[in-house]
Amino acid sequence: PARSVTAFPVRVLEPASGGPVRATLSIFSSNGRLLSVPFDGLLPVGEHQLRFDVSSLTGGKYFAVLRLDGVLESRGFEVLK
Repeated sequence: PARSVTAFPVRVLEPASGGPVRATLSIFSSNGRLLSVPFDGLLPVGEHQLRFDVSSLTGGKYFAVLRLDGVLESRGFEVLK
């Protein structure tokens, strides 16, 4: 559960192109409404933490969707107030 800031760990493996990969982190409400896109950019190979400030959200369940080099991964998280 998150109260102020939550972090989403991301591991970027060596892409076929050899360069950084496009990454987008999107935050959705439990009913599927897009609330925020806290990261949309390039990430180099390695371990990263994409942070999101949840202080503006009400308590409840949310989903983070990470698109990394065209592959989607979703994670649920809860905000406590």
